Amino acid sequence: GFPIIGSGQGIIKYFAVIPLYLFLFYKNKLTDKQHVFLNFIPVAMVLLWIGGMKFYEFEAKAIVGLVETSPFMSWLYTVFSVQGASNVIGGFDVLFAVLLGAGILINNKKLIIVSGLACLSVFLMTQTFLITATGALSSGALLDRLGQFVIKDLWYVGNLIVIATLILFKPAK
Repeated sequence: GFPIIGSGQGIIKYFAVIPLYLFLFYKNKLTDKQHVFLNFIPVAMVLLWIGGMKFYEFEAKAIVGLVETSPFMSWLYTVFSVQGASNVIGGFDVLFAVLLGAGILINNKKLIIVSGLACLSVFLMTQTFLITATGALSSGALLDRLGQFVIKDLWYVGNLIVIATLILFKPAK
């Protein structure tokens, strides 16, 4: 069924809202480093969760309907098997979550930019499924499981924007 790991990542996705709320309404109560860390946690959790699950056969099979209809990802099945394509996707998710954490930890702006953009690409790619997945353009697509599953990824885009704002776009003191 779709999505196999939906309930687990759904719970994590709701945690993404908390640091956004704190940033918007309690900006001066926490340091910039604390805001960065709090916004990184849900991004890392979901990418490690969904990326790690891609290495399991049941998840590889569960994403076939999304990947094979995507003009951006369907090519993976011409190069790799279903499991191989899923492993590539999972490896990408895990690798760039870890690299973003490393970049934040060592305060390496170039690493943060590259890994942050890669993480952002995961969440933006997910949004394209609302257009490319079978039945996505139906009147109820936004309200059914696909819509709820996909739209929640926008919180992570917000988390990444907070991280970029505080690390990359902050004027030097």
